[in-house]
Amino acid sequence: MKKILSYCFLLCLVAAVQYSCNDEIPLTLQDEYVALDAGKLNLTFLRKNDGQAVDAGIRAMLIAAHKASPVNYTFEILPTSTAVAGQHYTVGSTTGSIPANSSFGNLPIQILPDNINPGETWTLNLKLISADLNLANSLIVSYKIQVSCPSTLAGMLDYEHSDYFCGGAPLTGTTELKAVTANTYTVTDFAFGSWDACYGAGSGGALASDPAVTLRIVDICGTISVTGNDQYGDTYTYTIKSINGPTLTIEWENTYGEFGTVALTRQDGANWPPLKN
Repeated sequence: MKKILSYCFLLCLVAAVQYSCNDEIPLTLQDEYVALDAGKLNLTFLRKNDGQAVDAGIRAMLIAAHKASPVNYTFEILPTSTAVAGQHYTVGSTTGSIPANSSFGNLPIQILPDNINPGETWTLNLKLISADLNLANSLIVSYKIQVSCPSTLAGMLDYEHSDYFCGGAPLTGTTELKAVTANTYTVTDFAFGSWDACYGAGSGGALASDPAVTLRIVDICGTISVTGNDQYGDTYTYTIKSINGPTLTIEWENTYGEFGTVALTRQDGANWPPLKN
């Protein structure tokens, strides 16, 4: 039993020595510190295609009671960052402050979301250099920057289908552009009634209600594409030809050789956003 107690005491002593020698860990909680807030390292910004910069939301943090006056600090953006100044972000200054009576202060860094493509991830590697109080540590904090885009295309549409593969009078009808996920959609019939017109009534279509049809219209920050296939394995392409207020005109074709031109008019009268392929 004595050997066990002695061994435990030795382990505790070694651990205490190692802990106190680690310059990344404050030796006492009685001092006052400033640190970078590492609570949220993955930063996602909304890409609106409006050319506007947005605050990065990266914060310095006060590890102490609130102060009656601002706590100033300086920081460095390290060259190991993959984000490029002037392209992905701007920095007004490498100094900042935590306001009086506050625990946090935003670093003067702004992000340029419109210059970041969906799927890209850029890093900002930051380090505090000095502060009015002690620095909690000398760690480099790496923030990942990426974008998402709003997609609000869903709604009921009136269509006029002309110049389709078998010829004939324009086809008219109604289709629903229905959201499946935040940025993917289906339409009632991806062939817009042309199969019944060309192959006879009851021929159906590339219907979203058919489980074998996996076609999806994808909106990635205003760039439109079609993924998946119809029940016969054919893939589709929708090419945007024009946008005129609430009317979007596309040319479609599939790998079977079918095609047509469709004018899609929103029943709610809202203008289509600036879409492209």
